Amino acid sequence: IYRVHMVKRLESSFYAFKRSLHTFLRITQDMIGMFEADKVLIAPDFDVKGMMEEMELDAVIEKIVSKGVDESDFVYQASDFLPGFLEMLKSDEQKLINLCEQWNAVDEDPKFDKYVQLLRGELFDDRNKQGKLVVFSESVDTLNYLKEKLEKVLQRKDILLVCASNRKTQLPH
Repeated sequence: IYRVHMVKRLESSFYAFKRSLHTFLRITQDMIGMFEADKVLIAPDFDVKGMMEEMELDAVIEKIVSKGVDESDFVYQASDFLPGFLEMLKSDEQKLINLCEQWNAVDEDPKFDKYVQLLRGELFDDRNKQGKLVVFSESVDTLNYLKEKLEKVLQRKDILLVCASNRKTQLPH
């Protein structure tokens, strides 16, 4: 499932792919931390990934318990997993660190460069009388990236970004 997600992110933009790689690394490191603390959280009804970004492990546990969930229903010990699982996580961590380092070194974005070329040419030629363009993306990261980069590269301040989190304030009712 995550492989398909990563392919979609790469197809969306290099930027979205890099963000996902770094998120995957952070999640893997969080999981390693849980194993080392002997408190592995499995709580599908809660955004553990998001909470771990903002709080320490014990605070996440307290928050879930405060919602009425019994700790024994979502906190597992490292020994509850197959032997060698932690070593596999650490191996994944090394691979992800290497991938992140390699992708951090990539500064060019040929897909963006082609898009700018099209924007400076045929997308805003005589056929587009109003000079407007709508772009759709599954990835909000890609939309934010495009808006920021296009404002700089094309020196435009008239780019409107609409997504699920802001559509009520950006679109007329």
